[in-house]
Amino acid sequence: MRNPSHIPFAVLRSFLSGLGFTEREGNGSSIIFEHEPSETVLFFRIYQPREKVDQTDLVVVRKFLDEKG
Repeated sequence: MRNPSHIPFAVLRSFLSGLGFTEREGNGSSIIFEHEPSETVLFFRIYQPREKVDQTDLVVVRKFLDEKG
């Protein structure tokens, strides 16, 4: 069961882009954000821009950003 946050995917996308992440499509069922300087790669299911991001995905993003600085 998904537990959506109040943050739309478009906001998360913009935030990661502002941090220098590049976006690409995965295998057709995922979106990949990569930050080469920190060797960070984040995988997401395909979200619509207005769709709320799952809490689990936000926890993963925070964990990686905290660990990688």
